[in-house]
Amino acid sequence: MTTRGWTVVCLMALALSLAGAMGCKGGGEGAAGASGSGKAKSSGQPLDDKAAQNLYTRACMSCHGKGGQGDGHRSRMLGGLPNFTDAAFHSARTDEQIANVIKNGKGRMPAFEWRFGDHEVQAMVKMVRSFGPKTP
Repeated sequence: MTTRGWTVVCLMALALSLAGAMGCKGGGEGAAGASGSGKAKSSGQPLDDKAAQNLYTRACMSCHGKGGQGDGHRSRMLGGLPNFTDAAFHSARTDEQIANVIKNGKGRMPAFEWRFGDHEVQAMVKMVRSFGPKTP
């Protein structure tokens, strides 16, 4: 193979590696950015509890912590993250307000609208609420 051929192969491998590292998924509905708009497409189906937990683990836990207390390993450098187990947090916010922060970000929280479709956002709102006080 020529030098040019190897260069093309190496560039393709690099592009695929970067796409994987950035969480891009190829083809199929529901893949982030699959529509070409740069915006995530929802799978069209609500997420079950296990899928919601997996999404929280991948996208939220590093900052918000396993138990939602704002104590993830990245929280040290961010500071002041909300504690989702706090009753005052939940009583002060509607589901729509939580969804808006997930979609559009706030302060140091990045926007996830490009990554999450409507079903994913609603699943994350449900996850946030699940950390709150349990009502009898």
